[in-house]
Amino acid sequence: ARKESWQAKTVELDYHIKQGSFVSRDEVRQACATAYATLTQALRSVPDALERREGVSPEVAERIGIAIDEALGDLATTFEALGGNND
Repeated sequence: ARKESWQAKTVELDYHIKQGSFVSRDEVRQACATAYATLTQALRSVPDALERREGVSPEVAERIGIAIDEALGDLATTFEALGGNND
């Protein structure tokens, strides 16, 4: 009975994968890493852009940069927690 149940679940899982309902953990990790890198690059350019285009003082731009880095650090921690240790 256990073997039949396992086989049925395996067939169902294969079906969902082929239909695109499920994706591999590695694909999700890669997509998240790419999105995080893109977001990081864009956000880290904000302080310089504000300083040059909007006349924000260097001190304020630096504080904005620090706030962005802290937020990105929090996001990285959240992504790490979602990944778990199920490699």
